Amino acid sequence: MSTLSDGIFVYPNPTTGHITIEFPPELKKVGLFDMMGQQVMEIDLSYANSQYDLDIGRLANGVYILTAKGYTNIKIIKN
Repeated sequence: MSTLSDGIFVYPNPTTGHITIEFPPELKKVGLFDMMGQQVMEIDLSYANSQYDLDIGRLANGVYILTAKGYTNIKIIKN
């Protein structure tokens, strides 16, 4: 399963550890937040070429929010 929002494509979602983020070239940074609003990761996409593989295996199971300035937030479920 995958999630598409404003040109950002995240899959698989839900995940057990790795997600792939496909994004438009103007996007340079995203943040990952837990449901308490604490930022758990900040990802620099400026060196990636429209796709980034992110390992969230060390994070606890739960719901996270992927944010990018100017884009709709994406809910990610980690099982």
